[in-house]
Amino acid sequence: MSNEISTISGNQISNSVVGTHMENIQLTIQSLPAGKSELREALEKLKNHASPMLGELPKEHAEDTAQDLEDFTKEVVKERPHKGKVQDTGKRLIETAQSVAKYAPTVIESVEKIKHLLGF
Repeated sequence: MSNEISTISGNQISNSVVGTHMENIQLTIQSLPAGKSELREALEKLKNHASPMLGELPKEHAEDTAQDLEDFTKEVVKERPHKGKVQDTGKRLIETAQSVAKYAPTVIESVEKIKHLLGF
């Protein structure tokens, strides 16, 4: 595994696994059709709030959380998102944010807004 540094939304990610997840998240968000601009904005906000949090987590926890964020993003952009998957990954993202207290309010707000947009 390389020691590449990726820059996502102004945040440097030194873990290449996390960087790959963040790049996949960005591509997924960018692929949303124009009619889903509110969801796109909410996902961008979540990504931007979660990204610096990942840098404060231990390596394996950061990788797991980045995977959860990617799974959450890919699920919510589906035509028919699976409610259980959205709720499970959203819950894990919130729990992680609560462990890094300064990120909790913004990450929780973003996850809850996305779930609301989906009617969950």
